[in-house]
Amino acid sequence: SRWHKSGAVLVAACAGVFWLANAGLLDGKQATTHWRLCQRLSDGYPAIKQVSGREMVVDQGDIVTAAGLYAFQDLSLHLIARFSGFELAKKVSDFCLLDLNGRLQAYYQRFYPDFSHGDTLMVKAQQFCSSHLCPSMSVSQIASHCHISERTLLRRFKEATGFTPKQYIIQLKIEKAKQFMALGKISINEIGYNLGYSDTSNFIKIFKKIAGVTPAEFRAKQRILN
Repeated sequence: SRWHKSGAVLVAACAGVFWLANAGLLDGKQATTHWRLCQRLSDGYPAIKQVSGREMVVDQGDIVTAAGLYAFQDLSLHLIARFSGFELAKKVSDFCLLDLNGRLQAYYQRFYPDFSHGDTLMVKAQQFCSSHLCPSMSVSQIASHCHISERTLLRRFKEATGFTPKQYIIQLKIEKAKQFMALGKISINEIGYNLGYSDTSNFIKIFKKIAGVTPAEFRAKQRILN
């Protein structure tokens, strides 16, 4: 806080962003951190204006935050460009074999179900969703498998996972779609249809809402990474 008051530009990446948040320096600002930590940062520090899991670097002028551990490369190039100009940043990126065009961490995000909440019956429900994922999966099927009412399932599932069963199923479907796209063997239309989306435009809309990028953008990036 003392450095910030003296006019210094403060930067942090990954879990280091929590130090800035704890000092109140992110209040009313936008920030980012590793995508697995974004929800924790947002929940723990509600005064932050927005926590983005999409960008690799978020520059708020006096505060600059970056995503995961290796995002320090993106952060370093960003700071060089900001304080010393694009030309020098380009020379550094070329010398270090780095991409200066700016990456998005949205391409690296994955959905990892949380089973540590302590509700064993909801763990059973989650496992059923994963092992029986199909286009027609319904809340009634999950409730029947757990031998409880739909109302009880809705309440306990939300309390345990932070998602409604429907939202959870969508997360699983989008994760499955990402796996299909990484393989690159079937079209986006087919992927959507196989997951229960007969309307491709609706599938694209939902995918972008969850993943932060369109299916076409995600697939193109996977081809580069592969």
